[in-house]
Amino acid sequence: MHVMDLKTLSERSGISPRHLRYVLDHSLVPGSLLTEDLPILGRTRIVDEISAVYIACAGHLLEAGYRGEAVRDMMAAFGSIIAKSQLHLPIFREVVQFNKNGRVQFGDGRYVRWIVEGKTGPWQAPTRKGKTVELAPRTCFELDVGEITKAVRIAHSTRNPLDS
Repeated sequence: MHVMDLKTLSERSGISPRHLRYVLDHSLVPGSLLTEDLPILGRTRIVDEISAVYIACAGHLLEAGYRGEAVRDMMAAFGSIIAKSQLHLPIFREVVQFNKNGRVQFGDGRYVRWIVEGKTGPWQAPTRKGKTVELAPRTCFELDVGEITKAVRIAHSTRNPLDS
């Protein structure tokens, strides 16, 4: 598995190192989404590519003006919707791990819906696992996870030595 430090992640994602550190220091990405333990504070932080995408997504939310607690809640909600596939992975993980075109929408501040490979899923309330909701949201925020994944997980031929 390929790894990178926060400087590389910052360069690839366009998120400031300060915001990336904030994401990690304040546990804005649920531990269930991270694939490897991160090094302890004070050492260079190394993350695998899949965890890096989640961290970058949280960083984009911070840079869009969302506060830490809201980012933590959104990331947990995004990761709570399970795909109806044989793998039974969170859709978030499937999109990132398999480089799928995927966007996640957050409607009315509490409902989540994924659009993966052009197929729009139902609105769901993350607090009620598997329950769909008929919804025409008044407000809707969208995060393009597929594009963030492409930026963070660039071709292996352009890697520097740390990215082994």
